[in-house]
Amino acid sequence: MNAAGAPASAAVSLQAKIVLALGTVYLVWGSTYLGIRWVVEELPPLLSGAMRFTVAGLGFLLIARATGPLSLSRAELRNAALLGVLMPGMSNGLVCMAERRIPSALTALILAVVPLWIALFQALRPGQPRSDRRATAGLLIGFGGTTLLVWTGGAGQPLSLLGMAMIVAASLLWAGVEMLAGGLFQAVLGLAVGDLPRLLASSPGPRAIGSLIYLTVIGAWAGYGAFSWLTSRAPPTLIATYSYVNPLVAVFLGWSLASEPLTGRTLLAGALIVCSVVLVTAAHHRQGATARQGD
Repeated sequence: MNAAGAPASAAVSLQAKIVLALGTVYLVWGSTYLGIRWVVEELPPLLSGAMRFTVAGLGFLLIARATGPLSLSRAELRNAALLGVLMPGMSNGLVCMAERRIPSALTALILAVVPLWIALFQALRPGQPRSDRRATAGLLIGFGGTTLLVWTGGAGQPLSLLGMAMIVAASLLWAGVEMLAGGLFQAVLGLAVGDLPRLLASSPGPRAIGSLIYLTVIGAWAGYGAFSWLTSRAPPTLIATYSYVNPLVAVFLGWSLASEPLTGRTLLAGALIVCSVVLVTAAHHRQGATARQGD
């Protein structure tokens, strides 16, 4: 291979790795919603989540320690622990509890509005530039689609309002050490609400145990590992596509593997949410590029 061909070959190799990592995030994170549903059907939601994130977090720390010295400042540890409590701890804990009441596909569609919450909060901050028409239209369409899902339960019939409230709250909160903090926080919550006797009395079948292992090994290690690798090697606009591909994967898996209802109304609401996230994400990155050019 000549010198001129080496960079081209390296670029192709990097592109292939990016495609593989992005595909992993799409499929793995899209499939975790159904995995959570199968786990919480037989195991307490908080303590099963605590086991998942604690084991995954310890695994990440062991890998990090094996590849080099652990060097985190107190501020970094504090910030990572706080994020862990909010994201894997509270947000995922709410998702696990909610999936005992509503289908996994509906959960994924409602959580797809996370970028819309972020864009809305940014727009409300003082001194922020006014959102353009595309972003405003995206917000309106997305929240309209979410309202349609919540109002009808996505299947043309009312579902648990408590489950819906949990998912909406989780979408507001989701924005090694993080997982460990989240897992320990879920363990404390699970013990506080009396999940331990239910865990000891449960007799989970192969599907629940397999799903818990899948969520720990594939969902956490492979999914988060691929996402972390992408953040330093792929454009943010490309990485952001997971937020509107994952719900589609979750809806398909819930329908095909768990016989979850898939009505025309669900498809319409899902399409509205996905289109709105595309519009808002594109507008956000365009505004960021314009601001950088003006500096």
